[in-house]
Amino acid sequence: MNKTTIKRLWISLALLLIGFCSIYALPSSPDIKPSMLASTLPEEFAYYNSLAKKVTGEELKILAKDTEFERRSYYNDDKPSFSAVDASIVFSGKDINNSIHRPERCLVSQGFTIEAERHFKLDVELESGSVSIPFKELVYSILSENGVVHKFIQFYTFVGHDAIVSGHYHRTFVDMKDRMLGGYDQQWAYTTFSSLILSSVDPEQLSGSNFKAHTIDETRENLESFIKDLMPKMLK
Repeated sequence: MNKTTIKRLWISLALLLIGFCSIYALPSSPDIKPSMLASTLPEEFAYYNSLAKKVTGEELKILAKDTEFERRSYYNDDKPSFSAVDASIVFSGKDINNSIHRPERCLVSQGFTIEAERHFKLDVELESGSVSIPFKELVYSILSENGVVHKFIQFYTFVGHDAIVSGHYHRTFVDMKDRMLGGYDQQWAYTTFSSLILSSVDPEQLSGSNFKAHTIDETRENLESFIKDLMPKMLK
């Protein structure tokens, strides 16, 4: 690497640091525009029924006290062989740094290992027309008490007042732009969708049940279908 390239890298790093620091130097805006994400999850829709789930353990410890959240586990009566889909929504409180963050942070704190990740877009049909929503996909695993590794797949995205992004730093830059150019803050929320990859489960545990082993690709397709059905009900 020559001196010119190194100099350019340092200049880029300096500009990036100045940009991050400038958001704290700006005066706080009294105008906060609410997230377009609905504050509750439907108990049932299409072929799905659900059970409410509590957020407990290490995840609660790192969330600010005024964080609002809801989580439900959905079961598809039309596809009983698939594992449940856990859907959650989390709304930022006053302390946004400790109420809205990358889900990876919660997963690692609970003992999961992130094995793969990628960004992608999913076309969803809303009443206003088709939109391409960005998501981040995580494949993660955990070692069970009986020594079997269980794998999961999760999609998540951040939803603001007029923006949807799948990256933590992208959201930060949107906040900076809104504050400097628009003179307002937008409330952020994030929503996650996750499911157990049944091909990672011991076949003996599936015997005698309605569940069948599904590959990661089949589980991914099931999650995408679920999101396409649910997301129109979640966006205001």
